[in-house]
Amino acid sequence: MGRHADALLETLGALGEIDLVFARGKLAHAMDAVEPLINREGFIGLRRARHPLLSAPVVPIDVDLGRENRVLIITGPNTGGKTVALKTVGLFCLMAQSGLHVPAHEGCTLPIFRGIYADIGDEQSIQQSLSTFSGHITNIAEILKGVEFTAQRSLVLLDEAGAGTDPTEGAALAKSILMTLLHKGARVIATTHYGELKEFAYSTDGVENASVEFNLESLRPTYRLLIGTPGASNAFTISARLGLPEGVVQAARGMIGTDRVVLSEVIQRLTDDQRAQEVDVRKAAQAARDIEQKRAQYERDLERLRQERVDILSRARAEADETLRTARRELDNLREEMRRLDRETRKAAQEGPAETDIQKFRERLSELDRRVDKRALKVERRSDATIQRAPRVLKKRKEPAVVQEAPAPAGRPPAVGDVIWIAGLNQRGVLLAPPSGGKAQVQIGVMRTTVPEENIQLVLTPTPTQPRSGGLSAAGSSQARATDIRMRARANISPEVNLRGLRADEALTKVEEYVDQVCLAGLSPVRIVHGKGTGALKKMVWDYLKGHPNVGGFHHPADEEGGSGVTMVQLRD
Repeated sequence: MGRHADALLETLGALGEIDLVFARGKLAHAMDAVEPLINREGFIGLRRARHPLLSAPVVPIDVDLGRENRVLIITGPNTGGKTVALKTVGLFCLMAQSGLHVPAHEGCTLPIFRGIYADIGDEQSIQQSLSTFSGHITNIAEILKGVEFTAQRSLVLLDEAGAGTDPTEGAALAKSILMTLLHKGARVIATTHYGELKEFAYSTDGVENASVEFNLESLRPTYRLLIGTPGASNAFTISARLGLPEGVVQAARGMIGTDRVVLSEVIQRLTDDQRAQEVDVRKAAQAARDIEQKRAQYERDLERLRQERVDILSRARAEADETLRTARRELDNLREEMRRLDRETRKAAQEGPAETDIQKFRERLSELDRRVDKRALKVERRSDATIQRAPRVLKKRKEPAVVQEAPAPAGRPPAVGDVIWIAGLNQRGVLLAPPSGGKAQVQIGVMRTTVPEENIQLVLTPTPTQPRSGGLSAAGSSQARATDIRMRARANISPEVNLRGLRADEALTKVEEYVDQVCLAGLSPVRIVHGKGTGALKKMVWDYLKGHPNVGGFHHPADEEGGSGVTMVQLRD
């Protein structure tokens, strides 16, 4: 075993260190302690500090020492908690320097002292022929020697400084001791009953008064430490409350002199004022915390609403984009089917197909018209943001139409189904019902309305679905139906398209769709408004028209009709 002695001792030491670490943690948990912040400035700042050896409930104290003031003089009645405050500060410093947590709130800060000195309690000894005063002076002499070496890294705790002898001489001696420690740079906390020391704290830089609070109503101490206000012994008040005759109390007041009575009353008023101020400060601090909590909650709610808004807008844009893409595909498919159907109708008219085939073509074309109108109306009902991003071809009905010249009258009153010219609106339409009461129901595009009877005139006599007397050939009947289909399509198309404000790609798409529609309707001439600007839109339009097989020619109108900002397009016959 002897040859393993070194290893065993090393293991034992490691186990001891581990046990100490766990013991520190267990103690910190039991005391609800926190890790103190270590500073190099010699500053003691305790927040809600509780004496570690007192059982609950414990009144916490706040202590600030070492920044502006290096000496703290605590006054107040007996059993008020002066000595407990003194011991709490000393124990906290020793615990921190031993690696322990301290029972207080977060934010406590402590320095590292080279020497912690204390003169607390009654050190009288019969064997050593020491009285109470002698015992205190002996300790203080040793403390002064130690401070010579540790200087500013010293903490001195003096309980009842200068007590045990004549009050006048004791007070003077206490002031001298405190002044010496102050000059050496030590941090000092002293308790006393001497009024002279209260005045000393008021008149000396680096020295601060403090007191322990006493409730005169219940005649009990509150154990709260009040920094900045001296305490009063309250001997007269306490004696009167405890039943001492009023005459005895008044006689005692007269013996100590008017100045001392006035000073005691001033101190009491200061204490009351500070207590009221602390109550206000606590209320203000609580109000500030409540406001901060509400502000934080408001910011969280605002951020959540912002995020929800972004999500909603993103979803709305995505849905709108998908709806528009679907509508565009459907409209493109419908236009292509209408073009194909128009070609088949023309071919059927040339080849003379059976009447049932022609009727089937007409029904399919009518169904396509309804689907186009329904899809366009649905898209137009989207939200403003969606409509603004929609293809401009869907909004062609909202474009301002130019004034057209009315066609020459056809020579007879219009009948139901006739293509008519509506004066005042400068639009073509279809008569839906016989005029009645001076009014006529007409359809302009997808819109149905009522107009005065005198404002309508026949544009083209509709081709009958059945042969007139004398008969028509099958080819003639088919051609008539094709003409009727073309007239119906023409009624839904504006004789003008406006490209101003569009990008080049949007303008090209719109021109392509418009030219296809006017070709299908046989509407000619038509106006393309591209504006003057840089000439880029005009060049793009002319390049497109040059290569279109159904365009017979194009040119600028007169200046009063738009000049170089407009292109008139004439289709081939």
